[in-house]
Amino acid sequence: MIVENITTAFTVSCIVQIFHSLEEIFNHFEKRWSLWKTSRATFVTFEVLFSLLFLYTLLFQPSFYAAFAKAFLLLMFANGVWHLFWGWSDRRYVPGLITAPFHILNSAIYFLS
Repeated sequence: MIVENITTAFTVSCIVQIFHSLEEIFNHFEKRWSLWKTSRATFVTFEVLFSLLFLYTLLFQPSFYAAFAKAFLLLMFANGVWHLFWGWSDRRYVPGLITAPFHILNSAIYFLS
């Protein structure tokens, strides 16, 4: 699939991110992430609010839409790379590892096309 415009790329990224968040929630990302400790409730609340923010931007396309969408794609690319590195360094599955390559692929196709 060739990503022709920002709306297509951002839509795909939002869909991937929903699955990515679910993967992290169901596999207890908050128990594995070593940079800071957080409660399950705090982590799930963050994921829900983050999802609402990007879904609002996708659905209502406010004035900052294009800048937000491009920044989101860049962030999700970095997030995907980080998950791959984290999984490689731990030599095992880490929450978010399955969906991470889809973020990398989608963002790379958009930015390189």
